[in-house]
Order: sequence, then C-alpha cells, then structure tokens
Amino acid sequence: MKLCLHAVTSLLLITLTGPAIADSAAPANLSLEKLQAVVQAKGCASCHGTRGQGNPAMKGPRLAGQTADELASKLRDYRNGEIKNPTMNVMAYRLSDQEIIELSEYFSRFQ
Repeated sequence: MKLCLHAVTSLLLITLTGPAIADSAAPANLSLEKLQAVVQAKGCASCHGTRGQGNPAMKGPRLAGQTADELASKLRDYRNGEIKNPTMNVMAYRLSDQEIIELSEYFSRFQ
C-alpha cells in the first residue's frame, strides 16, 4: 500500500511539474513534448524524478550529473543483463536504442 501511495504521488508530481521543464533541457533534435512523453511513458520519472534528481522513497538513484555516455552505457548494460537489478532490467529491456539515447541525453542535462 505504501509503495502504491508513492507511485500515485510520483505520477501526480510528474503531471504537475512536467510543463515546468524548460525547453533548454531538451536534446536539440527532440521537442519538449516528445521528451516528456518518453520520460513519462517509460516510467523513469517515478523513481528518478523529472529532472533526474532521484527519489529515495522509491529507491531511485540520482541520474543528474552523469554524462549521456555513462547513462546510455548503464541502460544498455541493464537491458542486456550485464548489470543485475530486477526493476531496471525490466524497464531497460523495453527501451529501444533511440529511447536510450534520448533519455540519456535528457537526464545528463541536469546537475
């Protein structure tokens, strides 16, 4: 029940704060709307926050401050099972190569 409450709270925060993300945070080849849709559809913000700030309640580590290359490499390793984490293995398995690039570029823009 506690986990469900945190998930609902996270989704509410995503909905309320999504429009507040500045256009400058988006990779050059993506519209802000597309980027927000990828972050929300893939569920990243629930655990990692809309700006990669992390979410201790969901045990989601901070992504902000890492380079796009670091993030992309980790996502590929999760997707391929080279890094073992039941949640991230499932989440990353659903990502295409393009989505990994987009998400990595996006979260790397935040400190």
